[in-house]
Amino acid sequence: MKYKKYWHTPVGQMELDIPDNVRQKLIEAVHYHCKKYKPKSKSLFDYDENSVNVKELQEFEKLSNEIIRYYLTNAYNVVDAKSLNIEAKAFAKYQNHRVETETVTDYYQGFDGVLIYYLDANEKCKHLLFDPRPAITFPTDEKVSIYNPKTGTVLIHPSFLWYDTKSFVGKSIIINYRVLTT
Repeated sequence: MKYKKYWHTPVGQMELDIPDNVRQKLIEAVHYHCKKYKPKSKSLFDYDENSVNVKELQEFEKLSNEIIRYYLTNAYNVVDAKSLNIEAKAFAKYQNHRVETETVTDYYQGFDGVLIYYLDANEKCKHLLFDPRPAITFPTDEKVSIYNPKTGTVLIHPSFLWYDTKSFVGKSIIINYRVLTT
């Protein structure tokens, strides 16, 4: 995983190469979930007997848990990330069209971080991160960082960063997580 600091905030990026048949099963689960539930109303990690492709979702949940712990260890020098109690919710995003100029900025209150896995992304997709510090000159080029994700890209950053996926057409899984203290 590569790290880059934006505004003193560590952002992790990696390419996750999972077998194509597993990726297709995750896409099916995302598509099914988006048809059945309202956006952000139910986590993909809340399995039941009617869930689609439970085995692949369970494996992806384990993998994403490892990625989150790796990020916390390397981005924040957490000594024993394996002992942390992490609660995560995974939300499906299925977008089959997007207007070129459409921008819907998002962030997740009540969570510590967000991990976005692009299951399927088009060439024009841009992942924008916005500087969280207030400024009179907003927006300027110094206040926005741009990633060009492709299929298989994972981005992970603190949840207080506002972000947008501009021109995104495809499927992704967005995982919000909290590090619980006892």
